[in-house]
Amino acid sequence: MVDDAPYLVLAAQTRNSSAWPSRLPLLWPALEYDHVNTVEVPVYWNQVEAQPGKYDFSLVDMILSEARKHQVHVIPLWFATWKNGSQHFMPDWMKMDTVRYGARREQERGGGGLAVAVCGPRRWRRTRLRLRR
Repeated sequence: MVDDAPYLVLAAQTRNSSAWPSRLPLLWPALEYDHVNTVEVPVYWNQVEAQPGKYDFSLVDMILSEARKHQVHVIPLWFATWKNGSQHFMPDWMKMDTVRYGARREQERGGGGLAVAVCGPRRWRRTRLRLRR
């Protein structure tokens, strides 16, 4: 439902790197050519919260503004902790804080990046403590 009426979604999805401002001018003519009424656009956590607790939604605001100009609805695709088995879109400050978030090197799997333990015992204890408040 959109505006209290049934809505047939005729959507296109941008590529993962297409939400960058320099790529957006190419997007709108392509959507119009294909008669698309909705676009799925990635939103990256590492862009929105590059520093802990400091949020920057300027790219999201720009996407919404441009979509309105082109009469296209937006479905945001939130890329946060995991995407395709990797943590590329998680903020660096979270990956680097090994004490608070339990980050560890992925070397045992042959990778050189960091992985944050999202289900480890430390994470469960912290979650239980938060829920008791």
